Parts: sequence; C-alpha cells; structure tokens
Amino acid sequence: MIAIALITLRESLEILLVGGALYSALIEHRIDKKRELIAGASVAAFLSLCTFILVSFVGSRIHFKLDHELGEILEKVNYLGTGFFLLLTATLLHNAMKRISAHSSSYILNTSVFAIGFLLVLREGVEIIFFSIPSSISSVFISSLLGLLLGLICTGIVGIISSRFIHSQFTHRNILIYSDWAIKILSLYFILMGIVGLAELIL
Repeated sequence: MIAIALITLRESLEILLVGGALYSALIEHRIDKKRELIAGASVAAFLSLCTFILVSFVGSRIHFKLDHELGEILEKVNYLGTGFFLLLTATLLHNAMKRISAHSSSYILNTSVFAIGFLLVLREGVEIIFFSIPSSISSVFISSLLGLLLGLICTGIVGIISSRFIHSQFTHRNILIYSDWAIKILSLYFILMGIVGLAELIL
C-alpha cells in the first residue's frame, strides 16, 4: 500500500508542476480555455482510475514472476519518455502557445487545450499503473486501492498548500518562468537517467 501511495504521490506531483505551468501559460497569453484544460484532465483521470482498478483487481488474483531485466529496461525507457514529454511541454510554454492561439480557430484551440490536459494526466496515470503492477500482484486489491487514495490525498494537501503560497508570492508570469526552468531541468534529469540506465544494461 505504501509503495503504491509513494508512486501515486510522485507522479501526481509531476502533474501539479506541469499542469500549473500550463494553467499559468493560458492566463499569461490571455487564452480563456481553463475549462477545456480541466475537462481533458478530468476525462483522463477517470479513465486512469478505471484502468488502475481493473489492473489492480486482476493483478491481485494472479501471480507470476516478472523478469527483473525486462522490468529495468521498461523503467529506463519510461524515464526517456518522461524526459522528452517534459521537454515538449517546456517548448509549448513559450511562443508556440501564443502562435497557436493567434492562428487557430475556436474549435481547433478548444480541442488542442482539451488534448493537452487529457494527455498530461493520462500519461501520468499510465505511469502510476505501470509502476504499481509489481505491488498489485503481491498485495490484495483493497490494499492497492487504499494506496492510490492515500497518494491522491497527500497530493491534494501538498497542492493546496503550495498553490496558496505560490500565488500569494508570485505573479502568473513568474510562475510560468520558474515552472519552465523546473520542467527543463526535470526533463534533462529523466533523459540522462534513461540513457545511463539503458547503457548500463546493454554494456
């Protein structure tokens, strides 16, 4: 349960960082599409939750040995995927979003913002499910579900506290700038972790 809670907390904090940066970018570029961003994120969260419940339920009833080397390879590939995703997000936070808003129709813009929120949460949801599989297999279903809920509750507490502090101290423009650098640093960290890890496994 604790392992799944920590995985959920780690991945959810990443959602808060990137989601907060995207939200600030929308405000900074005067794009009134907050509802579309939240709608996309909500749909992805619901799908991720349903998938987590299904995988945990099935996983708690089957037992098989995961190949350790295969697990290591998948984990390093996931690091690379995370790094490149964050790097793409950092790129979108610059003039790209302003250009999109200036030259896109309302329908395309609505769909784009919805897709950004959807893919952001869905990707992290898939990571939570992926990293939770070993724990789900070795524990009962209710334990996995409680771990997920505990991680989400902790994320909510951290999110509320940090959001109130940050918005009382910084403007949306400053939040966007600091988040941009934080995302770039994280992306480089994950990419290096993935490359180094795969190199060690291959060599």
